[in-house]
Amino acid sequence: MCWHKYRKSFENPGGHVEEGESAMQAAKRELYEETGITDCDIIPLWDYEQPWDDGIHKNNGRVYLAIAHCLGKLPESEMDKIELFEEVPENYTYDRELAIKEFHMAENILRAWDIAHN
Repeated sequence: MCWHKYRKSFENPGGHVEEGESAMQAAKRELYEETGITDCDIIPLWDYEQPWDDGIHKNNGRVYLAIAHCLGKLPESEMDKIELFEEVPENYTYDRELAIKEFHMAENILRAWDIAHN
């Protein structure tokens, strides 16, 4: 997880696709910018919709799992540090209960993948 300098809380690396980028290219770029990780495998897990407060518009996103082979040097960004956790930390930027559910969902996906391929 990344410690956000201005929000003073932990969050997952993330961001937006820039013009000319694929979703995977954006995931790799954002992961590097917010963690310094360059040596990893990235696996798309699921897509989601996030409605805006106006009830009309929405953002679409994709959740990825990054399996890092080593941690790199954190570049200058809005992130101050990275830390590894076994559970979602108490000081989490977004809805912690939702993040806990999503982490369990990711674990189940990976467990099913492992069973199917071993």
